[in-house]
Amino acid sequence: MNHTEKSVLTDGFLAEAVDNWRKVHKRRACDWFELAYEMNKFGHEVKFIAERKGHPPAKQHLFAGCLLYLRSLTTFQASIRLAEYGLVVDSQTLIRSCLENLFFLVMLKENPKFVASMIKSDVLQEKKKLDGFLKLPPDLGLNEKRTEKIKSYLGQLPNDLSAIQFIDIAQKAGLSHMYNTYYRGLSHIAAHPNIQALKRHISYDQHSNPKGYLYGPDASNNDLGSTVAYACSIFHCTTKATLELFPDEALHSKNDSLFERYSKLAHRDFPNQFDD
Repeated sequence: MNHTEKSVLTDGFLAEAVDNWRKVHKRRACDWFELAYEMNKFGHEVKFIAERKGHPPAKQHLFAGCLLYLRSLTTFQASIRLAEYGLVVDSQTLIRSCLENLFFLVMLKENPKFVASMIKSDVLQEKKKLDGFLKLPPDLGLNEKRTEKIKSYLGQLPNDLSAIQFIDIAQKAGLSHMYNTYYRGLSHIAAHPNIQALKRHISYDQHSNPKGYLYGPDASNNDLGSTVAYACSIFHCTTKATLELFPDEALHSKNDSLFERYSKLAHRDFPNQFDD
């Protein structure tokens, strides 16, 4: 065992040697990573448009849309960076977060008043958190002064608060198909500790019987390609939705050209997913 292998064995993904794997992984799925980097550059062109058109005193839903896009752009970059280091499950979990942003972006375009639902849902989550603090045991809880302050604040909140359910928002946004495929799929194989997600830590023999554990940065070509493909597909939809909130004809055309590149790669690498 050489020093590099030993450092990964003892320090995992925090080992300095993992930096070398980034280069290896980018070579293994070079076309997909190249596309992701191009989409990221394009994403910053969209960012400048969104920031300019969504800057206060713009309408409230446009301001919220710009914030959602900035969150999506950052999360897309993080998912690509994690994939480069072989953290494909964690990358896919972030991609799922991008999809949640997309549901909200499309809803803001379809119904600008949706921002009011976002605010009510946010206040409700804060209320639930504070209710939780009030229920802590005395030795773990708050002092009397802080308790009274929270109770006073809670007493001033409106009664018509309601939580946002992603499945409902996806349906209203006309994106049920993406919820039932991408969102459920990424939840199943990555975000939640389901059997399919846990299988990634099992190594198999030639007869498909478990023979040991998998751990570390050595990601397969297929895992890397499919992960970055997920990211590019959802980020394309995100930039498209953002450009519908902040129209720019030239950027629309560029977005379409990038999607054509994505489609060619997807047909090449995942032909079983198409009915050609």
